[in-house]
Amino acid sequence: MSLTPKQERFCLAYLETGNASEAYRRSYSAENMSQSVIHNKASALLAKGEVRVRLEELNKAAVSSAVMSRQEAMERLSTFARTDLADLVEFGSYELGEDDSGNPIIQAAWKIRDSVLQDPAKLAAIAELSATKDGVKIKTHSPLQAIQQLAKMQGWDRPDLELDLKAKRLAVEKLRRELDGEDEGPAPQRVEVIVRDARKPDAEP
Repeated sequence: MSLTPKQERFCLAYLETGNASEAYRRSYSAENMSQSVIHNKASALLAKGEVRVRLEELNKAAVSSAVMSRQEAMERLSTFARTDLADLVEFGSYELGEDDSGNPIIQAAWKIRDSVLQDPAKLAAIAELSATKDGVKIKTHSPLQAIQQLAKMQGWDRPDLELDLKAKRLAVEKLRRELDGEDEGPAPQRVEVIVRDARKPDAEP
């Protein structure tokens, strides 16, 4: 049985707040109801079988969307592996003023690129951004570690994998030959027997 629009709103509000009474107030006209009446009606709604089923569906969907998929993890690791510090910041020299002798005071500095600030994937490559006595410190995720993790997920670091696949292919091919009657043991070999007369050592065979 499908839910009514108000019951659907109740389920969504309950998933958001975790409070049945609040979910009921958001979904139904409860302005003139007492707290106890709202509580009883909300409890009755939660007890309905179709409402419980819908809440379970919504909970599973929320968990599924919250958990990172394998593909998403590999894409994120690939971004870490491909992103260099020069992709995130731009370096330059800036004139801060003049010293007592009138010479310009030049300071080397860097700033995060504007394009990075608009790209969440690039921003995710920044592992640490902190202020120190020497200035702002920026640290990226290790490209090497990202590549190593990708290698494990893809099986690149398993030299035995190719050998295992080759062995399986050979086993399948052998089984196919046996089923086709092509593998019936080694082919017969020709054997030549030479007989000599022991009484005549110099006799031709």
